[in-house]
Amino acid sequence: MEYGYKEPVYTIGIVSKSLKVCPATLGIWERKGLIKPARLGKNRFCYQERDVRAAF
Repeated sequence: MEYGYKEPVYTIGIVSKSLKVCPATLGIWERKGLIKPARLGKNRFCYQERDVRAAF
């Protein structure tokens, strides 16, 4: 996936599998301000490495 970012971006499915959490958990973390994924349209998100690191 390439959207003009300087580092790789990941889908919610890849991030949730790598962190071993439910995709809904990522949504909760976003609402709490722990992570801030980029939005690609209405219902699509892309996560960068900084988002994954921020979760921990």
